[in-house]
Amino acid sequence: MCIIVSHLAWMVKYGNFLRMKISRVDIWPVSIPFSTPFKVWRGVATYKDHVVVEIHTDSGISGIGEASPFLYYAAETQEDVVATLVNHLAPMVIGTTPTELEHINQMFDTVVDGHSFSKTAIETALWDIFGKVSQQPVYSLLGGIVNQTVPVVALLDHSEPDSMAEQAKYAVEEGFSHIKVKIGFEFYSDIKLVELIRSCIPNEVTLRVDAEEGYDLKGALQIAKIFEDMNIELFSQPISRYYHQQMSELRAQTSI
Repeated sequence: MCIIVSHLAWMVKYGNFLRMKISRVDIWPVSIPFSTPFKVWRGVATYKDHVVVEIHTDSGISGIGEASPFLYYAAETQEDVVATLVNHLAPMVIGTTPTELEHINQMFDTVVDGHSFSKTAIETALWDIFGKVSQQPVYSLLGGIVNQTVPVVALLDHSEPDSMAEQAKYAVEEGFSHIKVKIGFEFYSDIKLVELIRSCIPNEVTLRVDAEEGYDLKGALQIAKIFEDMNIELFSQPISRYYHQQMSELRAQTSI
């Protein structure tokens, strides 16, 4: 009974909001420069592209969402996202009810294949509206808090080994308990780099390596065996993401 009464009270209070409609979608491409260039073996990125959307409703409530495409790591670019939003997704949501997220997602998937980044920009804005309508943080709508804190990983800027070692020590001094190193540049220099960084930080600080798909199966297995003695927490993308069988073989032959 308490649940029913509470639900009825909510309907009375927010019934008008459930009838509101989306009236306009604003779309802004934004490029944010990195304070330090992001360097991996395949190249250097000096900025990060985003697309921000603001969905307006006829009730005056608006929501903000974002797409965060990253060339090579995703199938969409900033230009793709803007074009998909302007030409397809934004026109589709005009006149719909923003709290009907499942219906809108199904409508998107029926008309537009893939383009998850573009769809995410709209969906996160809809969740923002839903949270404002219900006067709850979105995490409550998604099931509530599970963890009070989330560990943050310090990603080292790839430079000279001694400089990276200093970065690692500074990150630990600043309170980071997880450090990530980009490798995949050259087999032996990668080993020496990880050995140096591991020797400069306490053993309880977890160390992660990310090869950015820079190795073949043989090389990845060889270097993984060496890393097993260095207390490496995880080895990210050692080989191509498309080589599923090889990835399975590699995983079966290493304790990392």
